[in-house]
Amino acid sequence: MEEVEGDGLPEEAKKEELKAAEAEKEEEARLKKATEAEKEDKKKKSKGKKGGKAESSHHNKSRKNKEKKDEDEDKEAEKKEKEERRFCRKEKRYLRKEEKTK
Repeated sequence: MEEVEGDGLPEEAKKEELKAAEAEKEEEARLKKATEAEKEDKKKKSKGKKGGKAESSHHNKSRKNKEKKDEDEDKEAEKKEKEERRFCRKEKRYLRKEEKTK
């Protein structure tokens, strides 16, 4: 095989440049698909939350009132539990004192 001076290397360089350009295009296409997929996911999530419509102020108020009511009920339940624990401790102390005096 004879190599022609100056022709062998530039052809190989051109092939490598073409391969590199194709690889860059493929990478750009992958990135574009990924960003489009992310955008679609965000749209689906936002539509799922709101159903495509904005909530009215009436719905916001009723939701907040319900949340506050739930929080208040939780606080009441905690208070009752604390009172029961205190009562049990007092009762145990009283019983211990009674046993000691016998």
